[in-house]
Amino acid sequence: MTHKQIEECKQRLIAINYIANSAQLIDIPNSNEKYDSGQYERYSKLRKLALHVGASYISMDPQKTANEGELTDGIHKALQTASMIETCRISTRNWIITVVASIVAFLSMVAALAAWAR
Repeated sequence: MTHKQIEECKQRLIAINYIANSAQLIDIPNSNEKYDSGQYERYSKLRKLALHVGASYISMDPQKTANEGELTDGIHKALQTASMIETCRISTRNWIITVVASIVAFLSMVAALAAWAR
């Protein structure tokens, strides 16, 4: 992921976590449970974002899907990892630029010494 994509995902995570409960209960398909529509919307968006960034949507407990807190934590860790990888890429690129600049500076010094010695 690029730095811009990481920032966009962070902003999406913040926006999703700000979705408030609505006090309107909705029926969950294939289940006898009812959830708050705001909670259900948050959960579904968090799960989609987790799939997008490569975070786990499975809970640490056996045979259980992750709750909102686990999804948020997993997304946050995936974004941290992507940020570190991007930082390493940038530092590797800058290291090469620094070496090239050092070689050019050394050659300039040799050329200046050669001109001075004449």
